[in-house]
Order: sequence, then C-alpha cells, then structure tokens
Amino acid sequence: MTDQTKTPVLSGSRLKAGRALARKGFSWDHWRFVTPERVSCAACGADDADPFFDAPLAPGQVVKCRRCDMVYVSPVDIRGLNYSEDDLAYMEHLRTSSDLDDLEKGWEFAFLQARLEERPALQKNYEGILDRIARHVGSADGRLLDFGAGWGFFLAEARNAGWDTAGVEPLPGHALYAREELGLDVIPDVLRPDTFPSESFDVVTSLQVFEHLDDPAAELAKIVEVLRPGGLLALEVPSIDTPLLKLARGKHRHFVPDHYWFFTPETLQRFVTRHDLETIESYHPTRRLSVRWLVNVIGKRYMPAGLTQRLSAASERLRVADLEVPLNFLDVALIIARKPLD
Repeated sequence: MTDQTKTPVLSGSRLKAGRALARKGFSWDHWRFVTPERVSCAACGADDADPFFDAPLAPGQVVKCRRCDMVYVSPVDIRGLNYSEDDLAYMEHLRTSSDLDDLEKGWEFAFLQARLEERPALQKNYEGILDRIARHVGSADGRLLDFGAGWGFFLAEARNAGWDTAGVEPLPGHALYAREELGLDVIPDVLRPDTFPSESFDVVTSLQVFEHLDDPAAELAKIVEVLRPGGLLALEVPSIDTPLLKLARGKHRHFVPDHYWFFTPETLQRFVTRHDLETIESYHPTRRLSVRWLVNVIGKRYMPAGLTQRLSAASERLRVADLEVPLNFLDVALIIARKPLD
C-alpha cells in the first residue's frame, strides 16, 4: 500500500490555494494538507470518537468525541486536485502582486463580488463584535491581529474604531484586495513562528476560520504566543448547538467540503481552556443578514433550485434583496478569552 501522507490533498477554496502554491515550492502549512488518517479531538486531545451521522457534503465521516462531545471529521477523505501550470503561476503571481486588475483574472473574484453585496450587513455585525471587545479592554488603542483576514472587511472596521491593525491571509487574491483596495497591512501568508515577535498584540480575532483548519490546536498555540499577557482572543466559529441541526441533521449548511470541526459553546470553551486561556464571555451573536443572503445561501441548501431562482429574481425585482434582517439561528458561536498575566 502506498504512503498516502506523501501526497498532499486539500479540499475547500483556502486549501486548494495552499496546495497549488505548495507544488511550486511555497508551503502554506497553516491550512495543512489533510490525510485519510484518524484525527484526534481538538478540544480535549482524545482519539476516541463514534460515528455521529452521515453528512453527504462533509469531507469524511462525521464523528463525536466520547470524552467531550466535540464533533469533527475523522478520517478525512482524499480528494484529488489537478492544476495546470498556468493556474500555479497565476497563484504565485497574485501572492506578490500589487495590481488589483490581476484579481479579476482568477476564481477569487466571483467570491469578492458576492461578499461586496453583503458588506453593509457585515459592517454592522463586525461593529457588534468590536463593541464586545471594547467592553473588556476599555479603549481601542492597541494592536489587533486578524487571523485569516479574508478580504479585510473586519480589519477595516477595526481600524476605523481606532485599532492598530494587521492581518494574515493565505489566499493571495483576498490579501491583495485587503492591501491594495483597503490599504490594510495584510500578509499573504499563514501565521508562522517568526511572522511576528512574541507578545506583539493586545487582541487577536479569528472569524469563521477554525472550522477549516487541519490542526486547530497547533494554530491556537501560535496565536497564544503572539498575544500579550492579559490580551484577548475573540474566536468565532459555526456552531451546531442549534435546533436547526435536529431538523436538517447531515444536510445542515455547516456540513460542507471544507469544514472539519463543528463546535458548540461548550466544546469551544474546552478548546481555549486547553491552551490556558480564561473565558470571559461566550455567546451566540445575532447577525444582520440580507434577504439576498437568506435566499441564496439558505434557499439553495434547503429548497428546490427552481424555487430559489424565482425567489432570488423576485427579491431583486421588488428591491428587497438588500433588506437586512437581524436573526439568530444559534448556529454561530463567539468566545472572548483572556491570556493570563503570568
């Protein structure tokens, strides 16, 4: 039998980008190459899990830890990816580019257009997170790192609130937009031991990133290293502590090919406690969602395609697609934790 661990295989947009550049000699080990081996629980470290249920779109068997109830994928299925030399050259070029026109030539551009439509609602959601952080730090005059900064929309709001901001984002097109369009300090790379000096930041945020990671515990250890004593971590992840899971089960929208970890507030708290962080607040945030998002994201998952298309067209025609609705499905969890002073 061949040693499959020697063949890096990734799934999901972030992971695909990582493998593409790895084949050119640039390793994004932050979103590490997944293998078909069993995975230990990120929350408690145990390797003792039972099958939870079948999720057709998940990247492998969904299991539940017998020790702490963490739900995750183990083992992860191998999914082969093939890239042309042009694809690889383009990804490498984006990583060092300062020309926004380059972004329009790649697959990330379509995701940007959809995200820009949601930016007004996202801004309000991000303001809410920053307000929560401000309650615990008093004033926004320190350094803030966004781990997995995406397009930079959250960092832009943090900068507007007074923070001295920085970000790391491995997808080169996302980082390019954040740097050149929004003027943010976003490194097109993963967080490495030498990216920043130890104890450099007063706050580290990571919004809906950890569900994508192959080794969340290793990445959280890096975050703790760059946090100053007394500094805060604000970590947001999809949560399966929702009544909708009982209805949708394996068809719930969280079970997609690039999600590997499925937290609840309880398992999220165990996860940060394992890294000696003290939980000071944990909650399900109410988020503002546009009608467009509800139709296109929720509708596509649970309604017939024809009905979704008609509803989408009707919402645009009636000019209600941009209408924002505050909702809380209890399907997102956010924890704020503090690094001890000593």
